[in-house]
Amino acid sequence: MGSMNGKVVLITGGASGIGAEVARRLHAKGANQVLTDLDGPALAGLAAQLGGNRVLTVLADVRDAAAMAAAAATPGPLSNSTSVQECAAAFVSGIEARKRRVYCPRRVGLFRGLRPVVSMPVAERDLRRAAPELMEGLDAEAAAMGRNLSARTEALEK
Repeated sequence: MGSMNGKVVLITGGASGIGAEVARRLHAKGANQVLTDLDGPALAGLAAQLGGNRVLTVLADVRDAAAMAAAAATPGPLSNSTSVQECAAAFVSGIEARKRRVYCPRRVGLFRGLRPVVSMPVAERDLRRAAPELMEGLDAEAAAMGRNLSARTEALEK
């Protein structure tokens, strides 16, 4: 099988995108998986594609702490984006190496280091002024890539 034989992995957002790609790669390496998502049909489709008895699906919203705790207890962008394949490879590599943190894209780790500086009152003041413009830019970038998580989440909640 592979390096993940007998390991259990919980993947949120497992029905599509990076989550689904990580699920495919870890399944190929022998991992047992608990996949969560809001999109039940897509989740069931991926589970059927992966086959076998090593995949358990749970319809859960990551914003709902109780739902995520239940799923875990179940047995069994800046100016560019990182591809699903690159992120999946980074996650699988990090999981195999048992790293405490995996950053994808890697520059996210840099931002984590800058967090204490950005949290200072002077920096917060400047960020609050710039936030509305930054958010519009991020939304425009996401729309240009054909991505809109908010619309997808809203549609799944109806």
